[in-house]
Amino acid sequence: MSKGHALEAVAKAMGYTLKDCIAFGDGMNDAEMLSMAGKGCIMEGAHQRLKDLHPELEVIGSNADDAVPHYLRQLYLD
Repeated sequence: MSKGHALEAVAKAMGYTLKDCIAFGDGMNDAEMLSMAGKGCIMEGAHQRLKDLHPELEVIGSNADDAVPHYLRQLYLD
């Protein structure tokens, strides 16, 4: 099972759809999940092939800089 289909199964079990999901990724194994989620975000240090494959997706900061919690805080709390 791919990460995208795993995300779909978890979302469905919780009463959500993929449109309700945000996915964060940095490797080629995240490509399908990022395209399936309602919002996909690519990490700053991601593999260049992933960035080239999904130029439409937002690139956020790095894991080292806590980019995911900062992104979620800005999205939901600010």
